Amino acid sequence: MKSLLFSFIIIALAITSCKKESTPDNILLDIQDLTILQNKANEGVTLVFFHATWCSLCARQRKEIQPIVTDIALSQVHFLEVNFEKQPEIIAHYNVQGFPTILLLKEGKVEQTLVGANNKSTDLKQKLLQLLN
Repeated sequence: MKSLLFSFIIIALAITSCKKESTPDNILLDIQDLTILQNKANEGVTLVFFHATWCSLCARQRKEIQPIVTDIALSQVHFLEVNFEKQPEIIAHYNVQGFPTILLLKEGKVEQTLVGANNKSTDLKQKLLQLLN
């Protein structure tokens, strides 16, 4: 009886361990260093989301960004985020004046600066697709 129970547990563990967790290829990567941001931004098209953790407008804008992070059509885009309060060097480098702010970069060059929480995911996707082409 013990060996039967032991066998059942082993089989159950084997089945559950084979279950693959699905993780998106693109994630909103928290950037804490200007050099890392610049290296990522130099590799094609990049969206950088500047936010503050306590900002309700930032939370609303994040809800518009999250759906496009996993959009297969945007799989070549780097999605980065910068905490406005913790990264003064990055804020100063990109001259970010408020939040939420979204920068759209291509090959390291700022192509568009979007300020405020009125940027819809469909509009963001369209702007990114234009930069990819």
